[in-house]
Amino acid sequence: MGVLLVIRVKAFVATLVIAASALPASTSVAQVPSDPTGLLASENVTLLTSLPNPGIIGARFRDGFMYTTSVAGLTVYDVSDPAAPAEVSRLPLPHFENEDVDLGGNILLISNDAAESTGILHVIDISDPGAPALLTSFQMGGNPISGGPGHTVSCMLDCRFAWVTDISGIRVIDLADPSQPVDKGIFESPAYGEAATHDVQVDGNGLAWVVGFGGAVAYKLPKGYTGDGLGKIVAQTDERGLSTYFEELGIGDGSNPNDFILHNSYRTRNSGVVYITEEDYTRPGCKGAGSFETWKVPVYKKGPKKGMPTGEQVTLLDQWATELNVAGAASPAAMCSAHYFDVRGKVVAQGWYEQGTRFLDVSNPADVRQIGYFVPPNSLNWAAYFPPTDPTGSIVYSFDASHGIDVLKLSLPGGKVRNAPTVKAAIRPEWFAESTVGTPTDLYGFACRLGLAGDLGLDEDTDPDLPPLPLP
Repeated sequence: MGVLLVIRVKAFVATLVIAASALPASTSVAQVPSDPTGLLASENVTLLTSLPNPGIIGARFRDGFMYTTSVAGLTVYDVSDPAAPAEVSRLPLPHFENEDVDLGGNILLISNDAAESTGILHVIDISDPGAPALLTSFQMGGNPISGGPGHTVSCMLDCRFAWVTDISGIRVIDLADPSQPVDKGIFESPAYGEAATHDVQVDGNGLAWVVGFGGAVAYKLPKGYTGDGLGKIVAQTDERGLSTYFEELGIGDGSNPNDFILHNSYRTRNSGVVYITEEDYTRPGCKGAGSFETWKVPVYKKGPKKGMPTGEQVTLLDQWATELNVAGAASPAAMCSAHYFDVRGKVVAQGWYEQGTRFLDVSNPADVRQIGYFVPPNSLNWAAYFPPTDPTGSIVYSFDASHGIDVLKLSLPGGKVRNAPTVKAAIRPEWFAESTVGTPTDLYGFACRLGLAGDLGLDEDTDPDLPPLPLP
């Protein structure tokens, strides 16, 4: 299966799950033991409230406001009270799938993925959070057959430039005049790995980390950066960061740090560790389907370059996966991979698609452990965020595309992550259920019965050989 096809399969499955959220919950949820609501949550995680916003994907924060994207457009929330976000405004802008919305200055960027239709960069004026306004929709090209730009877009230098992932590298867009973007071209990156780049995050030292099939690569922009290139490579994952997808086609044991693609990253200022999501939804079961990873970044310990990478290779410290991704399943949930995460202190809140939000202790980056979880039924958790307006660092926004934003509170004994016990989440029985997709029925084989004869304007007596369809 080609990479672009695999990505489109992900989008198709995600769309099906989002659409299914409007339907009654599956009766299989009632089979979960000891909890008739179907909610799996550790004792230290409390649901404070839920905000309806089906199809929600990502967010950025600024000046007490949260800017969120969904398949329907942009929604702005006032998060001055982090426990009770209040909707301020909406800008209808259907698109798919700007996974990682970004902003800088008074500009917010949303991209449309060429793998779904064509690459488009939407530039939005957010100078008034109560009335966001579309400045332009810049056509970047591409199509679902050959792919192209737009899966993610990231701000560089306070949105003076936009870096858009575009298969072999990064497409740089000059936003000196945000209403008149200028395409500077595509610049290849080793993170491409003969397949695709996925996202860009700027770390605490101002380095731009590009992740993809080829691992993670950090760039330092030169002074007076003009958008002509990506800058100088100052750090890069070793050979373990390279994807093994083309060697195994998703049927290996899933133990490699990059079985499919490195998805996103996070590094604080001067840190010797970078956190990375490995995304993998290509295998027949959930075993090895994605992980949260810690990687060692050799940095200068003193002098004018203190905290900057030395240029030595970035090496793996630890991988953490959910209970299901360790046990595996013959017929897994539709999406069982890790996805976007956020960090506050030594706690990571990780979105994990149908396996909800997982809270991880990264105090020892060589020994990551789970200290909490929140797994609602029929979940499709795209991301999790710590609102910067919460001084306690205990509130988390869980972005569930099936229904909206769950506002959670994580309680730690004495307020210390080290005091929190290691916990394990139960595995839902329905995650092991045999799938009926593509399975012939006893009565009709691979054919589908269209309906009752009466529904087709026929007399039931004229078609006596057809067995009656069961009524719901």
